[in-house]
Amino acid sequence: RVTRVDHAEAPSVVVRINDRGPFKRGRIIDLSKAAAQRIEMIREGVVEVRLEVVSYPEGDTASRAEASEQTRPNPGW
Repeated sequence: RVTRVDHAEAPSVVVRINDRGPFKRGRIIDLSKAAAQRIEMIREGVVEVRLEVVSYPEGDTASRAEASEQTRPNPGW
């Protein structure tokens, strides 16, 4: 789930993460246009969001372990 944190109503959308990008400094995720519209960020382009894991693919224990390690902010961003 991606939730916009700088918006009074905190709109959110559930998305599927397909890859490990984005590769731009200061960003943690790129959204599809439809997902960006759902959290009302089209006009701004870049907004602060919170990510929450809703589910993992069945049997994917490697992703679960990796996700728990990545809950801390990346100081390089």
